[in-house]
Amino acid sequence: MPRIAILHPDLGIGGAERLIVDIALALKSHGHDVDIYTNFHDKRRCFDETRNGELNVFVACSWFPRNVFGRFHALCAYIRFILLAIYVVYGISKEKQYDLFLCDQISACIPVLRRSQLPVLFYCHYPDQLLTKRESLAKKLYRWPIDAFEVSLFFCLGKLVFNENFKCYLVSEKWLSRSHIHLERLPH
Repeated sequence: MPRIAILHPDLGIGGAERLIVDIALALKSHGHDVDIYTNFHDKRRCFDETRNGELNVFVACSWFPRNVFGRFHALCAYIRFILLAIYVVYGISKEKQYDLFLCDQISACIPVLRRSQLPVLFYCHYPDQLLTKRESLAKKLYRWPIDAFEVSLFFCLGKLVFNENFKCYLVSEKWLSRSHIHLERLPH
């Protein structure tokens, strides 16, 4: 039975979280062994399947701060997710023997996951750099390395998947128009 590790940064209640839960449930219904790893999971504010034992949820690397004095949320999220990937690849993965890694939202974990030599599927909900405004020079300077890192990580993949034509179009037009990467919209 194939074993799949899903990495998601914050397993609360939201659209991205519902999608991850549904993917995990669908994979389980097809006989896959699925574990979800996250940096944060509040059992008082989450989907029932993640707290009632229906899905295996493991929290790790939550010790790293979510921000520094109310700032640097994106940078801290990237670092937390990279630490989670290190934990899974170099700690847990040896014991559990996964066949595939699936990650979403934050692409920063891709290089770490690829070190395992296992297939990595990144589900792109919406590119991080399109979610924030750069109204000041300080914000532009802060976001520049994060944005460049995000785009460079797209080139580490052979395929990016989306659930909407709009998101697929955005990414292909903005960054990948002349690349070898295959973009695919998932059927409903």
